[in-house]
Amino acid sequence: MKFISQTLFFRSGRSRYAHNGIIGISPSKSENCIYYGEDGLFYTEESEQELFGENALSKEDLIELAEFMINRWKAFIEKNNG
Repeated sequence: MKFISQTLFFRSGRSRYAHNGIIGISPSKSENCIYYGEDGLFYTEESEQELFGENALSKEDLIELAEFMINRWKAFIEKNNG
């Protein structure tokens, strides 16, 4: 995964805008959504295909995103643990 100029690029070739690379998961367990920036919708399980069409994220893309974010948080911990 690469982050270039406000956009995340997945290995699958799909891409998704993410203002300043800010990505967050909804705290609601009943809502399977990912947001970017302050209030932008990045992913929604319920209507992903309808909203994003051919650029809809696959399960593989979601795993790639999760691994990317886990590594970002691990780097944050290491930087602040020293």
